[in-house]
Amino acid sequence: MAARSCCTRRNIDGSSVHVKNFELHDSLSLYVRFDILNVFDWYNFADYKTNYGSSGTLPANPVTYNTMGNIFGVPRTFKAQVGMRF
Repeated sequence: MAARSCCTRRNIDGSSVHVKNFELHDSLSLYVRFDILNVFDWYNFADYKTNYGSSGTLPANPVTYNTMGNIFGVPRTFKAQVGMRF
């Protein structure tokens, strides 16, 4: 069983996909795939707070994330998949 190809791909959202293909016969192959999402388990805050100041002067950080608000995205996730192509 010879390995045909191996691929690691990073997506825009920071997730990572690893695929390994094995050729079993002329038109038969086996693949193993691992998906890793949000490896470091970072929070992706969806809500924000605005504070443009009441005296007309702009504060240092007028827009900040609401750390008590909603979280967008997925928690740390590891997925494995095995399949056959023919």
